[in-house]
Amino acid sequence: MRRKSSIRALRKARGLGRFRAAEAAGVPKNTLDGWEQYGIPGQVETACRIARALGCSVEELFADDIFAEGVA
Repeated sequence: MRRKSSIRALRKARGLGRFRAAEAAGVPKNTLDGWEQYGIPGQVETACRIARALGCSVEELFADDIFAEGVA
């Protein structure tokens, strides 16, 4: 099952393009694109790597409306 993610909003808030964010997370750009568009698969390790690359917590990746809550 895939979960909605806040990757796109977090990436843009930090001024990162898709390629740079994917490179920082150590994943292919098309993988990051898919997660932004369709949600994150259940691999916790990968979610942790993305969170580290974006400078946020794993919980923030799955926040429904991160900007409404004032997290970013």
